[in-house]
Amino acid sequence: MYGYLHRGRIISVDVATGGFNLQSIGLSRTSRWGPVQSAVPGLGVGDRVILGATGTSRDELVIIAKVGAGFPGIGDISGLTAALAGKADDSEITEINNELDTINGTLDDHTALLGAHTTLISDLGDDLDLAEARLDTLEALDHVRIVSDLDDIATPFTDQLAWLTTERRFYRWDTAESPSRWSKSAVSGQVIGGKRRIADASATSGTTELQVLDTGAIDFELFSTYEIKATVLWTTSASGNDFVFQMKETDTGGVQRTSLVAPRTDGVYAYRTEITYLKVTGLRENALTHIASVQRAVGSGTCTVFANSYMDVTYRGPGALLGTIS
Repeated sequence: MYGYLHRGRIISVDVATGGFNLQSIGLSRTSRWGPVQSAVPGLGVGDRVILGATGTSRDELVIIAKVGAGFPGIGDISGLTAALAGKADDSEITEINNELDTINGTLDDHTALLGAHTTLISDLGDDLDLAEARLDTLEALDHVRIVSDLDDIATPFTDQLAWLTTERRFYRWDTAESPSRWSKSAVSGQVIGGKRRIADASATSGTTELQVLDTGAIDFELFSTYEIKATVLWTTSASGNDFVFQMKETDTGGVQRTSLVAPRTDGVYAYRTEITYLKVTGLRENALTHIASVQRAVGSGTCTVFANSYMDVTYRGPGALLGTIS
């Protein structure tokens, strides 16, 4: 049972279903209710009964008990029939019943809508529980806290990790610095920055070196390994040219980190060249930019670098990630 009980009086027997039609003020003040099935044997017209709800709808009722003596029928009350005569004709009663049916239909619609909303709220609650469980799992990881402000962690310890929700990235409490501070941390294999061209670069001129890409300012943490890569899509104005692609710090006048001579061009085609530099830090290097440039070494043609060429920086792991070869 769902806890809903109603009182009623049996006013007739429904021959087709074997159920009972009832008068119940709690269910309907002006029309009969039913037919309702009974779990109580030996019931008859005039018996007072208790109805219990077997579901969440008012239509899901069953007679579960008989109480006291039966009420007299309307026709058995002296003078009542005469007093009621002429108060309402059949058409008025029918109209009232139709209006009541409309109201009951509207109530059923609202009940169904409430049920749908209840289901939706339950689903949202399940989603919230799942999200909280995931947060709990993340916070249960070694050294991890989830915060919207790093100052919320009053006493961080060495190498503690914090996920900053406002930036959606990790920070690590770095005690190798003096004073200790929060430093940006990355997961191995995570691209931490870079840029791509959205338009073709200008063509090279003669043998003048031309900057065509850059990473933007990147913070490199201490004792870490990074991979800096330039992917250059380009073409030439003539065959028989050698072009040198270089990677430098800051600009074309900066420290050269790596270079590559592309295979000699054998026609006016589209080419792809990649140059990569593995950077291993000792101390922290803040706001450092790397650039890629192109310069003609042999031939007389020009080089044009296409849109969608790009440079990116990927965190690979701690500085001791790779051994060394002498």
